[in-house]
Amino acid sequence: MSDDRLSHLVNLHLDTQLTANDFSEMEGILRSSAAARVQFWRESRLHAQLHEIENSDVQREPLRHTPSYPRRLRIVGTWLAVAACLAVIAGSWLLARGAGPAMPIEATTTSIAVLSQALDAHWRAPGEGHAVGEALAPGWLHLQSGILRVEFYNGVNMVVEGPADIRLVTVGMAQLDAGRISADVPTVARGFSVLTPHLTAVDLGTAFGILVDGHHEEVHVFTGHVTLKSTSGPAHEIHAGEAMQVIGASEPESIPFHPTEFKSAADVDMHTGAVQDRRLQDWRKVVAHLDVDLTLLVRFGFATTTIAGRTMRNLAVHGAEAGDGTLIGCAPSGGRWPGTQSLEFRSQSDRVRLGVPGVHHHVTLMTWVRVDALEHPFNSLFMTDGFAEGALHWQIRGNGSLHCSLSGPSGQPAEKYNFDSPDIFTAERLAKWVQLVVTYDGPGHLLSQYVDGRPVGQFTLAQDLGVRIGHAELGNWNSGDSPDGAKIRNLTGKMDEFSLFTRTFDKTEIQALFRASAPYEDRVR
Repeated sequence: MSDDRLSHLVNLHLDTQLTANDFSEMEGILRSSAAARVQFWRESRLHAQLHEIENSDVQREPLRHTPSYPRRLRIVGTWLAVAACLAVIAGSWLLARGAGPAMPIEATTTSIAVLSQALDAHWRAPGEGHAVGEALAPGWLHLQSGILRVEFYNGVNMVVEGPADIRLVTVGMAQLDAGRISADVPTVARGFSVLTPHLTAVDLGTAFGILVDGHHEEVHVFTGHVTLKSTSGPAHEIHAGEAMQVIGASEPESIPFHPTEFKSAADVDMHTGAVQDRRLQDWRKVVAHLDVDLTLLVRFGFATTTIAGRTMRNLAVHGAEAGDGTLIGCAPSGGRWPGTQSLEFRSQSDRVRLGVPGVHHHVTLMTWVRVDALEHPFNSLFMTDGFAEGALHWQIRGNGSLHCSLSGPSGQPAEKYNFDSPDIFTAERLAKWVQLVVTYDGPGHLLSQYVDGRPVGQFTLAQDLGVRIGHAELGNWNSGDSPDGAKIRNLTGKMDEFSLFTRTFDKTEIQALFRASAPYEDRVR
């Protein structure tokens, strides 16, 4: 069921023109879809707000002649006085019929921590790893080698050194079966506990390290103190500068204190900075080769100083036909690499205008974005002006899916040329850098979308339309002249590099470019 169909039914409902069959149809939609219920409430609220505005105008200017509005607004003046009441009645009706809560349903998460850093991390089994920036739900992390930095939502900062088997139990507890960890526990997280096969270490406002190697278990306290409970014998308190161990199920005993055997968060930061600097230099060598690619028509490298006045310089050596971009609004901001810059889109006016002539039967669009919010039903990445045949529109839907569409032969978008990925930008992915790629293979009748080097959708084209871009925009859309005004589809977030090639990259090339362009080595699972 399309959003437009539901809007039509809601409008009939608020205009008291809903037939019995229409009512049954709307009831079925609202009962089966939380998103539909959200849309119902939004449109009902809009009707009520329009009525409030109309009433406030009448009160301020009682002698002003009322203009002759189109039928929709005349109905607003008649019926929307009861729109809010209708919404309340409909909400009660939905609840009575078991359709769920009347208010919009909020997204939920089971995550308790975030993987903030990963250095040379290799996971125990293929496909079981996690990406930097990923929210972590309770469960096991099986690290074959390398270092992880895990930040719990209560403020605990933990470094895990592989090989390690650690289970995140709750926001206040972890279980270490093997490996080495260090934990910095702030006052607000006092009481954080780590379970090992034979010990329970309970923080009392401290920083500490734990080693479990299958033979013995050690606890070293860097600051503050820890209560140590063993499976045999009484509890012990260990203070800063002290350490204890157990061998098997024996009672804990004191051992020499060796803090340097554990990596701290500061150690990880230092190493991460060095790795990122090296990777940035390597990536600059890669783009130097990309810039001379004969099929590269446009590349904007926001990480370098390319903003001169309001011109965004096109770095493609053979892209003279496309030319430079024109900056409208926008502002430089921090890039995905430390010390570099990106372009931030913050308002309805922000955009980069560009032009790409010709008809292209092979196209690859590639960019890095950080989406801060999905404020509209459609949020622009790269969009051709209007709906001429072959016009390409690349966007993010309000539900977080990637949406790519091509205008059909009639010059208007057709359903068979709309391609949507699964939901990508969930709440946990917002405000994180992500690489997005879409490829168009006309002769092969295939359109593909990729996120962080992984395919998220492959779609069969009914025919090779040929991509016609002409005038286009990054981060916004010029929908053309319309009596109803331009649709608001601006991006809210940042963009760090954008490239347009007139060839179709395959999965292997896209994966390799992602690995080369990611600030962290371990973004790929």
